[in-house]
Amino acid sequence: MNYFKFCVGIIWFNPDKKAVDRIKILSEIFDKVFIYDNSQNSNADLVINKKNVYYLFNGKNDAIAIAFNQIVKKASDCDFLFALDQDTEINASQIIKLKDYVVQFYQNDIGIYCPDIYFSKKTMSDSSVEDIDFTITSCSMINISIFKKIKGYDEKIFLDGVDRDFCFRLRNNGYRIRKVGSIKVRQHL
Repeated sequence: MNYFKFCVGIIWFNPDKKAVDRIKILSEIFDKVFIYDNSQNSNADLVINKKNVYYLFNGKNDAIAIAFNQIVKKASDCDFLFALDQDTEINASQIIKLKDYVVQFYQNDIGIYCPDIYFSKKTMSDSSVEDIDFTITSCSMINISIFKKIKGYDEKIFLDGVDRDFCFRLRNNGYRIRKVGSIKVRQHL
């Protein structure tokens, strides 16, 4: 049986109550929780006081590339980063299923394990496991070692295209993206 250390990185931008409340749940599922706050004003007072929760803030909107690259630097002792933004609807059981899948079916050439993401009405896509060409950043379980090998996210890209560029470079370097179709997650745009 594989043992991996899992962390979650969540990007905040003027977080609402749901985003703040989600931190407690995440702190019970992951070894470490990293919050990168892209808000103009600090929200440190909203962060729960747990020793596995880390708050990163610099007073400006760095978008996702810089934020996740900084989180990975702080997560140097972790094997996988679960990337999350504050408006993704995912529950604890879905996260645990994805973590369990990684542990049980780990392959060293898979750079991202991800759920089946949908954006509006839930579609009835099959629940198969398959390699795909692209996924969004949110809800991606990223192999940190591979992330570092391909130099992380391109910080010249502010927002749109960060995930597409990363997936392209991942595949061009011989790594795969594995979709676990039995886990369905809604993403708000």
